Amino acid sequence: MSEHKKTIFTVSAIGGFALLAGALIWGFSGDGVAQSDEQANAPQGPPPALVTITTAVSGEQAASQWLPGTVISSHDARIAAEQSGRVIWVAEIGSMIEAGEAIAKLDDRELQLQRENHLSQISSLESQLAYQDSQVQRQESLSSNNSVAASQLEETRSQAEVVRQQLAQARIQLRQTELQLDRTKVSAPFNGQLVSQMVQMGEHVSAGADIARLVDIDNREVRVQVPLSMAGNVSTGMPVAMRGEAGESNEAIKAVTQVADENSRMFEMRVNAENAMWLIGTPVQVALPEHSYVPEVTIPRDALVLRGDRQFVYRLIDESSVEQVDVETGMGLGNLVEVLGDGLQVGDEIVLRGAERLQPGQAVQIVGQATADAG
Repeated sequence: MSEHKKTIFTVSAIGGFALLAGALIWGFSGDGVAQSDEQANAPQGPPPALVTITTAVSGEQAASQWLPGTVISSHDARIAAEQSGRVIWVAEIGSMIEAGEAIAKLDDRELQLQRENHLSQISSLESQLAYQDSQVQRQESLSSNNSVAASQLEETRSQAEVVRQQLAQARIQLRQTELQLDRTKVSAPFNGQLVSQMVQMGEHVSAGADIARLVDIDNREVRVQVPLSMAGNVSTGMPVAMRGEAGESNEAIKAVTQVADENSRMFEMRVNAENAMWLIGTPVQVALPEHSYVPEVTIPRDALVLRGDRQFVYRLIDESSVEQVDVETGMGLGNLVEVLGDGLQVGDEIVLRGAERLQPGQAVQIVGQATADAG
């Protein structure tokens, strides 16, 4: 090979190595750095799963049936007139009236005159009786000396007794008139609010006619019709939950009747309504136990995850992580199911929706919270 050709080959080889080295350096300093940054920022593992959570509840809350009821007053009466007469005054609707106070008043002028007449008669008879008694005493003193015949003394005694009986009858008539006078004031038999008027001033009413409706607004209770099938699950004093448009409260059963309607197969129960938010006439619902056996812990069926021969739930550890908890189920309560053992406790938050796609250790994002419902 000539010297000229060797020189060309050497230069070409050196140039090739230089180009290769430059490409390698450019790759490490340019695209290579960008590719490393992308790999460093790439997410590790699956993204957070979107889940809806719920809460494990007690069986006492779950094994219940909500029955309709109505808030009523312990004392709700249509007050009637006991005496005939013309109405001269009626309390205004909404008035708060204490027991013994007047709800209405009737014209009593005729009875007042009758009372004065009885008083006059009594005064006259008392004078006559005093005279007759003095005559009896005088004749008794004379009869000891045989100055007065025995028959005359007996007649004087008889006349005195007649006047005494007349005086007793006059006093009875006075008391009757005074009773009629008392009845011209229609009084409240209990503390309450006047909620309606049945008569107006100037009207004439007969004895027994309704005057007004009085309602005790401080003593309220709920009337509930209960199926006979639940008779063994309720008792006086038992606490129950009650809900309505005004809110919810915990109350106690006041009374359970022991007689059921033969047609409806229902018996009546009364529940206290001590919370002031329950207005009389409000429709409410009362939760009563459906079963004599009450599970300790229940969860919605939809929260269960079945994989092979395992069944488990995902329990929330914190706001972004969950753990698997194997569970054993018992009796069903509508949409809820009993959880046996100590794996779950009342109040534990578990995944209700989105559990099927979860993997152990996967992060979660809570998008909603549902309430356990027996359905």
